[in-house]
Amino acid sequence: MTGMQSSFFEVQQHGDVALLVLTPDRMTEEENLEQLDRDWVALTDTYQIRHIVLDLSAVQYMTSAAIAKLIALHRRLVRNEGQLVLCSLQPEVTGTLATSHLLSYFKVAGTPAEALALYA
Repeated sequence: MTGMQSSFFEVQQHGDVALLVLTPDRMTEEENLEQLDRDWVALTDTYQIRHIVLDLSAVQYMTSAAIAKLIALHRRLVRNEGQLVLCSLQPEVTGTLATSHLLSYFKVAGTPAEALALYA
């Protein structure tokens, strides 16, 4: 995946799994969420990534618009026989996902290592 750059995340390749470490501390409409979506589409379509671990350790707050982008990524991966695992959720993000009844929708792991182990 040489050449893939995003202002939203850093990519670490672990075999056929991409570990994406989100860097913004707030995922809101003030961020360019459409660009984030385009970056995720590049990963899945251009680089053919099917398995993603999304490390949310830096994200302190996430709006419904950002959650919608997570759902879209999840659906895109599942349609292509892939999987998304979220990890390192901060309390505020966990609360938002719980309130939205999405903690059971997404696969969630405590740490990146635990998330990567789900693919082993």
